[in-house]
Amino acid sequence: MNIGTDHAKRKESNLAISYFKKAIALDPLNYYAYTNLGHAYHDKGIEKQAIPNYEKAIRTDPQRIDAYELLGTLYADKGSLDQAIENYEKAQKINPRDPFLLHNTGNILLKQGFNDQAIKNLEKAIDLEPNIAFFHDSLGLAYSEKGLSEKAIDQYKKALELATDSDPNKWQYHFDLAREYSDKELYDESIEQWKQTIKLGPKYASFHNSLAEAFFKLGFQDKALAEYEQATKIDPTNEIALHNIKQITNAQTQLKKKPVKNNTIQIRVASKAYRIINNFENELRLFIRKKLEEKYGEKWWMQQIPNAIQIKCADRKKEEIEDRRKWGREIYDLHPIFYSDFMMLREIIEKADNYRDVFSRFFTSKTFLQSRFEEIHAIIRKPIAHNRNTISSEDLRLLKYYSEDILRRIRE
Repeated sequence: MNIGTDHAKRKESNLAISYFKKAIALDPLNYYAYTNLGHAYHDKGIEKQAIPNYEKAIRTDPQRIDAYELLGTLYADKGSLDQAIENYEKAQKINPRDPFLLHNTGNILLKQGFNDQAIKNLEKAIDLEPNIAFFHDSLGLAYSEKGLSEKAIDQYKKALELATDSDPNKWQYHFDLAREYSDKELYDESIEQWKQTIKLGPKYASFHNSLAEAFFKLGFQDKALAEYEQATKIDPTNEIALHNIKQITNAQTQLKKKPVKNNTIQIRVASKAYRIINNFENELRLFIRKKLEEKYGEKWWMQQIPNAIQIKCADRKKEEIEDRRKWGREIYDLHPIFYSDFMMLREIIEKADNYRDVFSRFFTSKTFLQSRFEEIHAIIRKPIAHNRNTISSEDLRLLKYYSEDILRRIRE
């Protein structure tokens, strides 16, 4: 058991599995051996082997909550939310005062759209453990989904009060508060939160777009233009930033030629759906680049990317450079991955050797990955491509869940 645990800590899943099996052979009723073996299979992405070992652990000792919780987490990871809740609730019956179980159950209920039940679980978790920052952030999200904006803001602020400088999720609390302020059109309040999100968080074009939008709404066009420029440095294909740069630049040029009383510029503001998908694509680009470069070195693009994608990205880069030169904007020599789109990213990940040698350890199975991409594509990409700005609240909720389900795996 100890040797297996050491291997598991070093992410040496095969060796860990081997030693946990030896432990079970010596002691077939060892609860911890089954639990650890299930966890090792889970880490390796082999859920078909993880599930029966968690179930054997439960049969060995039905009063321990660990296996129920691990089984619930596994089902949540694969999108089987009903089964996730079922196992979390079984664990709660054994220990109804475990704040982390209440929090996890609340998050799953929120993803399923059961906002009232989610809020009850999250509020109970905070009653039991009031000093955990991410508990308050989760409750804030639940209040926001329910339309209780003031309560959501209070919870995000509480999360920030409790968060230490070393908290890796601190940027997320700033982001959630900034988004809430923006949705309420409290742009003065949102600006500082967007700045902190950009300072502490990952480099996403969507963050700069949101800050630019706040500046623009308050009449600071030059500051808005600077933020949209920052967005294009991160993602040169970002449609929102490129469109708004042209609109602001054209309007400012016209104003220099002939001043007018009403200089309101009509810009296209990102919908919630577009922000989600844009953030999703950008994080995937950075992730793919990092992992393939780690595995194959500097020649990863020419070696591991399908030729058709290489050609398409090269064409887009050329068009972008010509467009920026036409408008007198600064030209950046960015990597071709930044010109890839949603379905290209899927093809890169699913390419046989890329998936086998690099990406398989991040996802439960290729079938899971394919289904998630198809679900996202069906909801969002076609409406956005045809400039339809409407999306149902149900589709928006599903989009958030499906995209976060993939991003959570690559972050972990």
